[in-house]
Amino acid sequence: MAAGRQVALDIRGGDVFGRMARSLSGISQTIAELSHSARHDALTMLPNRRAFQEQLEAALSARQPATLILVDLDRFKPVNDTYGHPVGDALLQGIAHRLGRAASRVRGTAARLGGDEFAAFVAGEGAEDRALDLARGFLASLDRPVEALGISIAAGASIGMASAPYDGRRFTDLVAAADVALYQAKSAGRGRMCRFGTPHIRLVSDMNTARRGAVAGAHRSLRA
Repeated sequence: MAAGRQVALDIRGGDVFGRMARSLSGISQTIAELSHSARHDALTMLPNRRAFQEQLEAALSARQPATLILVDLDRFKPVNDTYGHPVGDALLQGIAHRLGRAASRVRGTAARLGGDEFAAFVAGEGAEDRALDLARGFLASLDRPVEALGISIAAGASIGMASAPYDGRRFTDLVAAADVALYQAKSAGRGRMCRFGTPHIRLVSDMNTARRGAVAGAHRSLRA
C-alpha cells in the first residue's frame, strides 16, 4: 500500500509540474507577443518608430555609414476622404509591403513612423548606393496601382534622404537633414526623391533654420 501511495503521489506531482511547464510556456509566448507588438506597427507589421530608431542608433553608434530615407505619401488624405478609412488602411498595407520588399533587396530596414509616413535605412558598406537603389526601386513599384479592397489606387510618394556621417552622426540630426530633403522633394512637385547636401543647404549649420536658408538662397539667386 505504501508503494502504491508513493506512485499516486508521483503521478500527481508529475501533473503539477506538467501544468506549471505549460503555464510557463504560455507566459513566455505572451511576453514574446507583447514584445513584438511593442516594436511593430499593428496595421502594417513593419517595425514602428521606436524599433526603427533603436536599430538606426545602433548602426550609428557602431560608426557604420548609414543612409536614412523618409517617405511621405502624396495625396493620401483624399483617398481617406473619398473611399473611407478601411481603403486608406489597405493602401497603407500595400505601400508597406512594397517598401519592405525594396528594403529587403538591399539588406535595409523599413518602418512605419505613423500616419502616412514611412522610413527606411541602409547601413554598412555601400550604404548610400544601396539606399538609392532602394528608393528608386520603391518609386518604380508605385508605377503600378495599389489594390486596396478591390479599388485600384494610383499611389505616389516623395522621398528625402540623408547620410551619416556627412549629414549628421546622431539620429536626430540625420532625421532633420532627411526631413529638409523631403520638404524639397515635395516642393519640387511631389513624386520625387531629393538628397540632403545641396550647397545652399549644406552651408546651414543650424538644422532648424535650413528651410529658411534655402528660401533666402533662392531669393538671392533671383536678385542676381
